[in-house]
Amino acid sequence: MRVLIWIAAILAAIAALLFLLRLRLTAEYGEEGPSLTAALGAVPLLKLPKPKGAEKAEGKKRPEKKKKETTEKKDKGGPEPGFKKTLQIIRKLLGKLKRRLCVDELTIRYLSAGDDPAATALIYGAANAAAAALARAVESLFRVKQRDIRAGVSFTESAPRVYARLRLSVSLGVLLWLLAAAAVQQKLAQWKAGSK
Repeated sequence: MRVLIWIAAILAAIAALLFLLRLRLTAEYGEEGPSLTAALGAVPLLKLPKPKGAEKAEGKKRPEKKKKETTEKKDKGGPEPGFKKTLQIIRKLLGKLKRRLCVDELTIRYLSAGDDPAATALIYGAANAAAAALARAVESLFRVKQRDIRAGVSFTESAPRVYARLRLSVSLGVLLWLLAAAAVQQKLAQWKAGSK
């Protein structure tokens, strides 16, 4: 009897730990280009693009991949069978994540600039309207802790600039539960399609 109590306590502790651990994603776009970082709690899992030291450590693997990409025929792609069903499942999964996904930080700064002051001013006005609409849409779909969406104008800069930073977090337990539910739905859809 005590063994069953210990097993139940261990399973409850694992479940609690899964629901306390958060998967954090940070996407950023700035002067250096796009970057993506993923971490589980305080443990970093992924960082793209990789730091320059990591590329040097890989050595010869990098140039070989570039050679393969240049020799292959570039294809625009096309429709894939079953893509619409997969897209529906992803849409349902995102719909279930709707209020569970937490936007820790959403920063978008757009600087309208150009040679023509009138066109720059018009683009600035449109960017302000888009920023307000985007803020309302994001806050209606997700829990947003910190939001900074704004547009600016510069008549001295020659080209517009954009800075964006998005930090998301979701409980690992919720994510695993939703992924398992999506996998079961996919298998059921395949089974129903196979039985017809």
